[in-house]
Amino acid sequence: MKKYTFVSRIATTLLLPMKTALLLLSGALLAASTLPGTAAERTPESASTPFLKSGSDKTKMILAPGNYDLVVIGDSIVYFWRDGLQKQFAPWKVLPLGHGGEHTENILYRLQNGELEGVKAKAVMILIGTNNIGHTRDQPEWIAAGVKEIVKTVQTKIPGARVLVMGIFPRGYQPTNPKTGQPDSNRKRIADTNELLAGLADGKTVTFLDIGSKFMDTHGVLTKEIFRDGLHPTGEGYKIWAENARPKLEELMKAP
Repeated sequence: MKKYTFVSRIATTLLLPMKTALLLLSGALLAASTLPGTAAERTPESASTPFLKSGSDKTKMILAPGNYDLVVIGDSIVYFWRDGLQKQFAPWKVLPLGHGGEHTENILYRLQNGELEGVKAKAVMILIGTNNIGHTRDQPEWIAAGVKEIVKTVQTKIPGARVLVMGIFPRGYQPTNPKTGQPDSNRKRIADTNELLAGLADGKTVTFLDIGSKFMDTHGVLTKEIFRDGLHPTGEGYKIWAENARPKLEELMKAP
């Protein structure tokens, strides 16, 4: 009996740290699943709650204080344009703030935590939200709330800058689902989100511009000549963006 008790005590002593470790692991997993901005549990607040994807992303912050004519904010669509922006908007001085795979909340974190410090600009162009559509399938109202917070942050960090909010670009080559023949769900949610983004325009310092139709043919089809993968523009696609956005940006920059 004594021998059994001794063995039991040893077993209990060994199991306690294991139980503790399991409890700690469970707590960590629960905490991770409820972090704002993760795909595990999206809420109406996720898209408008500043969130850095990982610690390594903080080292990739774009810190470039100075005076600019134009700042362009967005995800990979802006990131892949970074080398062509200065050329297509010459002679303006342009600051590209584009990050691959970012959602509204990730961009919001960056803008509130360093990327706009010491930056002055005449105009700021924003294109963000397609990853909220395609990756985490956020509701249009959530995405619009996230973009609204980004606009408010820009206005706070760069007082006096005119803001041009771009409508989210089309996703996918076809306007309908080839399997069901029904309208593509991403296209529908983009249209609904853009309708809400249009409401951010105030007729003074914030303007909305939707050029999605400029990329498509009359049947709503995207081509690989314009969008190389159904998401990112080709050189020709970026040219279309620049040609359609520049007149509006010039108008905003001249406004008193």
